[in-house]
Amino acid sequence: MRPRALIVLLVLLAAVPAAAEEPALADALNGTCQTPLRFGVSPYLDRNLLLAAYRPFADYLARELGMPVELVVPERYADMRAMLRDGRLDLAYLTPLLYIQARRDDPGLRLLGADVWQGVSFYTGYLVVRSDSGLTSPTDLAGRRLALVDPQSASGWLLPRHELRARGLPVEGSSFEVVLSGDHTRALQMLLDGRVDAAAVSSNTLAMARRDGLDGGRVRILMKTGTIPPDVLCAASRLPDDLLARLTDLVQGIDTRSPLGRSVIPRATRLNGWRPGDPREYDVIERLMLEEESRP
Repeated sequence: MRPRALIVLLVLLAAVPAAAEEPALADALNGTCQTPLRFGVSPYLDRNLLLAAYRPFADYLARELGMPVELVVPERYADMRAMLRDGRLDLAYLTPLLYIQARRDDPGLRLLGADVWQGVSFYTGYLVVRSDSGLTSPTDLAGRRLALVDPQSASGWLLPRHELRARGLPVEGSSFEVVLSGDHTRALQMLLDGRVDAAAVSSNTLAMARRDGLDGGRVRILMKTGTIPPDVLCAASRLPDDLLARLTDLVQGIDTRSPLGRSVIPRATRLNGWRPGDPREYDVIERLMLEEESRP
């Protein structure tokens, strides 16, 4: 080829757009989700704690996906469900009862991963009292002030109500004065401050409080209300399949055995990482929810 012809060819090639380059993931979404991706975390603990704990993980997703990820912790459990249902959230960290309700709204809701805490993948509901209260049996709670978390919490509402009713102490009757705390952290604090006589909390809440300095002798477990499947990370079904697959790989691909996992997984909540989840694990909670809904 002549030098002049070669120069012309090179100029023409330089003018051709790089069509073979892979488009950015954000450009491939075609309006099926928001940009940035909005990632909601259920307000089961203090909101400031959750915002700080999940920020590194949200930043990790943003780096790996090549698009911004906005972290949101709503004020109430009900806000979380509404935002996911209305398309104002793309990703969601859901407690078991919220997960069951959210998949009613979106039957195709993708379960990206189920929590593993300190090597286990379940937790327990507790009804706790102050050790100096003199309360030794659930029947001693008649006429007392009881802190429940939120009507959309399994360990903070559904299970304690079910267990107390089974013992002849229906919460909806005159047996208790019920106070809604809003989250597990506040329920435990209300108990320690003497504003209530008993509080429904998760085993993880109590373990975190003890790790953070709570004198174990101040609180006593009065009753276990049941074993609960883990919280879950989910994605709205409207997201593109390639994005859903990428998110699943990212969620299940890290844990606290690696330096990366330890730097981004919210250790303040005692998480080790996420395993593959099975929607059938939550059938027992759904049965209790349906039973609760059928009551007058």
